[in-house]
Amino acid sequence: MPGPPPPLALAPAVRRDAPDPNDPAVVAILKNAPLPIPLPLPVQEVRPTISVVTSVPAAAVSVVLLAANVSRLGAVVHNASGRIMFVRLGAGANYATYSATLGPYGTWHVDQPMFTGILSAIWSPGVGGAGMVTELT
Repeated sequence: MPGPPPPLALAPAVRRDAPDPNDPAVVAILKNAPLPIPLPLPVQEVRPTISVVTSVPAAAVSVVLLAANVSRLGAVVHNASGRIMFVRLGAGANYATYSATLGPYGTWHVDQPMFTGILSAIWSPGVGGAGMVTELT
């Protein structure tokens, strides 16, 4: 019967405690560090300054709510109709492939990270209504 397999060459164990600041390897890393990195990292929030509201007539065929826009920071879609609205992140919304459904007079704040492509929609059959779309840049 063969004995146990030979030991494998393992990577050094992961330390779960703080490194010893007197360890020569740690001292060498710290001396050669290009710049100190402040933690936590500073974050600059980008806020929209422009809001454009567009009314799109409700239709039982796919319509474009918003064209693609790489500068988009936010979007709000409101179903200003008594019909169900099917919204798609992308072109060609239909009753089988959609991203969100809005009931009559419902509102959807498009989630982050912000989708910058085309937004399209289709409504359930009926007459009247519109989609009120706000794009923030």
